[in-house]
Amino acid sequence: MLILALVVTCYRTFCRVTFVSDLGTNGKVSVRFSAPSPWLSGTKTFLQLSSFDREGGTAGVRLHINTTNRNGIPANRGVWARLDGRPETESTVADLIKAFELQMKDEDVGIPVLQYGDPNTPIGRNYLKARLHFYSPDWGSFPTGRTSWIWFPRLFSEGETETF
Repeated sequence: MLILALVVTCYRTFCRVTFVSDLGTNGKVSVRFSAPSPWLSGTKTFLQLSSFDREGGTAGVRLHINTTNRNGIPANRGVWARLDGRPETESTVADLIKAFELQMKDEDVGIPVLQYGDPNTPIGRNYLKARLHFYSPDWGSFPTGRTSWIWFPRLFSEGETETF
């Protein structure tokens, strides 16, 4: 039993990172996202959520993966989610989870898990101002020369959120 507890703790600490959000619903829902830990993958994972509320956008949730590099090495890898914010077709929590299931099935980003709340809760209008959520851990650095740095993921840290 102790060995199993150690394996689970090691897996959660070093192999996967998570991000938990209420998706702008003021606590009505809680959704957990997971991704490979930067300790193993070397990249920090983010989720960017945005929505549109004008005609001309495609109904539903659209996802795509984006990777940015630092010194030619992948540093940030993220899922960009575009939600429908029009009142008559507003995206819900269930729509977001279903989009991950359909569009990210071959990626190593985990499918979000609804921890509690109604999956039919609308969330599309909550992201008319785009938000970028970084999964923890945060990154630290120290200089190794005048222009070079070694970047490392911090073990115990909070994720970051930016609003554009």
